[in-house]
Amino acid sequence: MFKIIQKLPVILGVACVLCAITILFLQIACWLYYGHWTPWPISILLENSAWLWLANDSEWIGLKTILNFLLKIPLSLCLFILGVYLSTVEFKLESPSTKSTN
Repeated sequence: MFKIIQKLPVILGVACVLCAITILFLQIACWLYYGHWTPWPISILLENSAWLWLANDSEWIGLKTILNFLLKIPLSLCLFILGVYLSTVEFKLESPSTKSTN
């Protein structure tokens, strides 16, 4: 059980990389078929209600500019970076049988 938990970030990292590659291949397939590139930014994951606050430019203009920039980053790129990062991380857990009792 502990080995599975220790390897969980690696498993999630590989899943993120596979999702990123799948999204990229879907975008390429749509481009080859329709002749038009369809961007899939991070903002595709948000509901429309989150965009209502960003659409109003009367307050927090600087913050909204930064958020709009970050939300336009391609989803496949973010998933790939997250996957590579998670693949290099491992939890350091001790199993109950190997814990030292002082």
